[in-house]
Amino acid sequence: MKSKHYFTAKGFWFAMEVILIFISVEAIAYAVGHFDAGTIALVLLGVAALLFLAALFNAKRKDKKHKNGFAV
Repeated sequence: MKSKHYFTAKGFWFAMEVILIFISVEAIAYAVGHFDAGTIALVLLGVAALLFLAALFNAKRKDKKHKNGFAV
């Protein structure tokens, strides 16, 4: 019997995360060979800030859904 595989939103986001991690690793490898340490530090700091903001907004969105408790 064939098993049916459905493409869910969770699977889509996981695939996007994997692709973005691969692209970021390749970009860092390129940057190490072509830029100085200060530029690399600024780029990595910017990436960390973006990830922090994304996590912060995600947590706020989850807290709004669970008004009587903590988002888990």
